[in-house]
Amino acid sequence: MQKDFLHDSFKNSKYGEGESYHYVVLTFDLSNAASSVYKEIDDYLIKSKFKKHIQAKISGSGEEYSYEHIETPKNTYIAIASQENFKNLNKLRDTVEKALRDILDQNFRWGKIDAYNYLVVIAKEWSWAAGQVKR
Repeated sequence: MQKDFLHDSFKNSKYGEGESYHYVVLTFDLSNAASSVYKEIDDYLIKSKFKKHIQAKISGSGEEYSYEHIETPKNTYIAIASQENFKNLNKLRDTVEKALRDILDQNFRWGKIDAYNYLVVIAKEWSWAAGQVKR
C-alpha cells in the first residue's frame, strides 16, 4: 500500500488545523481463517499506518478537551489521508481497496481462507460515535 498518503497518528484537538483530511475506515470478515492470517493482515495494515483505535473526545469545552483512545471492533481499521494527495475520494477508495484485496486475495489463493468480505469507507466530513464498556 502507498504509505506516504496515510498519516502516522490521530493527534490532539489541534490535529488537522488548517489542513483537510479524508478519514479511511475499513473492516473485513474472513471465512475459515487461522489466527496467523489475521495477524499477517493486521501487521500489514498497521505498517500501512492504519490504526486499531480512535481518539475520542470525552469531555471539555472550548479548547480544553479530554481524550481517550477507544479500540475499534475486531477487523476494523482507521487511517487519515491528506486531501492534498487525494482530492478525489474515489481514487483514494480504489487505492485502499486494491491494497486490501491484494493481501486478502493472496491468502485466498494460498488456501488460507475460504472466503472474505470487506467494507471500505472514505469520508471528508463525518460524524461518528465510539465507546467501550469494561468490567
